[in-house]
Amino acid sequence: MTTHQPTPIIINPTARQSAVILLHGLTASGQAFVPIAHYLQQYLPDTRFVLPTTPVRAVAWAGRQRVTAWYDLNGDNFTRNEDADGILQSAAYVQGLVDELIQRGIAPHTIAIGGFSQGGAISLLGGLLYPQRLAGLFSLSSYLPLPAVWQDKQADSNRNTPIFIAHGDNDQPIPFAHSQAGYHLLSQNHELDLHRYSMGHEVVTQELDDLGAWLAGKCFQAV
Repeated sequence: MTTHQPTPIIINPTARQSAVILLHGLTASGQAFVPIAHYLQQYLPDTRFVLPTTPVRAVAWAGRQRVTAWYDLNGDNFTRNEDADGILQSAAYVQGLVDELIQRGIAPHTIAIGGFSQGGAISLLGGLLYPQRLAGLFSLSSYLPLPAVWQDKQADSNRNTPIFIAHGDNDQPIPFAHSQAGYHLLSQNHELDLHRYSMGHEVVTQELDDLGAWLAGKCFQAV
């Protein structure tokens, strides 16, 4: 990215056998997601959590205010006129975080990437394009960005990577109906665990319990 990238928050386990990169949503921060990481550590005591914070940028959806955002949103329909440059830059940054974990001795097949809203979108694309096999990807209240790019450049190593999807039936910023097409594309090539909840654009306890169980049982069981 062209702007300064804040240093990610690191939450270390007692033994580093696996890692989760957890991405926040629009206007939030890595610090805001620390409670979520601590909650998930109930299921993943041997997992390192990496919580980056994106730099601020002007966002059209927010009236051109400068807020923390992984990319620009050009209007209410987030699937049109996507900020391809911003999305791909953030995806590359997250892939760089994976590279750093590998350099620290954590194998790529024991690393999962996920996030909320914009963070979920970046997690999906960045993970699907990563050249080495990952443990899993998860997306909370989000969607698949740049589907044509994914279909054209998806890495063979992650064609069968398990994916956890959570979405609220009452989500207004990102309605489930707007995300269905991308979820359908993913289901054709991936083991997709889709969970729907009676909630809005938020994270709820049942969702985190389902995610924690999925990470422990599906992604890190053999770690």
